[in-house]
Amino acid sequence: MGDNAENNAPTATQDVKPKVDDAPKPKRVKVACKFEGCTKSIAHGGLPFCISHGGGRRCQLEGCTKAAESGGAPYCIAHGGGRRCQFEGCTKAARGGGAPFCKSHGGGLRCQAEGCTKGAQGGVPYCIAHGGGHRCQIEGCMKAARGGAPYCIAHGGGRRCEFAGCTKAAESGGGPFCIAH
Repeated sequence: MGDNAENNAPTATQDVKPKVDDAPKPKRVKVACKFEGCTKSIAHGGLPFCISHGGGRRCQLEGCTKAAESGGAPYCIAHGGGRRCQFEGCTKAARGGGAPFCKSHGGGLRCQAEGCTKGAQGGVPYCIAHGGGHRCQIEGCMKAARGGAPYCIAHGGGRRCEFAGCTKAAESGGGPFCIAH
């Protein structure tokens, strides 16, 4: 018996491999946000904007305009969306790198200084005490900027006393006044 086409044909018990098309798959087209000057891609959700400019899913709490977190509840982090801290009794949001805890309970990026366990600040791997976070913009000042301002407490940053005419820093305990008022 010689080799012929009938002997080389696959039988019913053999796997038949489908032909694989060697042509590259088309890449997903990224559509730019329609907000003037923005170069980010649009978020899914029907609107032609990125998340920063109102695209994507929004928090469902009445009056909130923040972006909803992915998965689970349709709320922003502040209103219960996203992953929550797994520390018993804590309801804060879990932070960074898949850790199941909030910053207070060890989640998020940690300071890289030897022996330090504080959270890293400002996109660098160090806490405020070891050079992380944003710094005061006054020349020669190396203190941390506070309260969204580009200055430290001594140079006008942070929360200020609400007593009429007072420009001192408010107490750190959360009250609206300085230590004198």
